[in-house]
Amino acid sequence: MEAAAALHRIAFEDSGEGLSRARTYGLLFYAQGISLATTGKPLFEATFRTTGYGFEIPELDERFGGPFGRWWLVLDGVDPGTLADSQVLHDVLRVFGPLNAQALASAIKSEAPWREARAGRDAMAPMRQADIHDHFAEMLDDGRDVIAELNLAQYPDRPDWERPFRVAVNVKCLAGHPMFSEAESRDLRRKLDLEELPDVWERDDAPGTGGAEGLAAVAVR
Repeated sequence: MEAAAALHRIAFEDSGEGLSRARTYGLLFYAQGISLATTGKPLFEATFRTTGYGFEIPELDERFGGPFGRWWLVLDGVDPGTLADSQVLHDVLRVFGPLNAQALASAIKSEAPWREARAGRDAMAPMRQADIHDHFAEMLDDGRDVIAELNLAQYPDRPDWERPFRVAVNVKCLAGHPMFSEAESRDLRRKLDLEELPDVWERDDAPGTGGAEGLAAVAVR
């Protein structure tokens, strides 16, 4: 798959490091979501099939798994084509690239497409492309609305979707997401005069002590 090859090339050119299979999958998920939300088009064609630990992309596993397919993808000789110049891939690596595989998996499992695919369906249910588009578009739209309402500054010299996405993660209380902060979430929601505050804040006011279990039950607004 050209997108995976391009991602690996960009990562190596930027930092000299390789990407594990799990990190590749996580970064491709965010690249697909950002592309769908900002351009209305998928960056590539693939199936995101959910698993208990996150998800997998069977098209990549089957073609590029190799002898060490559990951990690495063998992409030697795959031409990334024009995707090597993809601004979406470059930006996703800047924002999510520093996360390790576990943090990326935690982030994805907090996102609506993963949760909706796992709810009452087959354990290996795919995430629907329409769900990915709708989720990321809503996140960016809601984040931009909050930024405008509260007159928040954008991050300088960063992708223009990063601050809206981070704001939406915190306003919607996506516990377990690496961008989530109890203190930031509480501050934003109080400024917006949102009524339903997570119970965990009442039980323990110390940031970072509530854990995902208490916040995951909060209805996403």
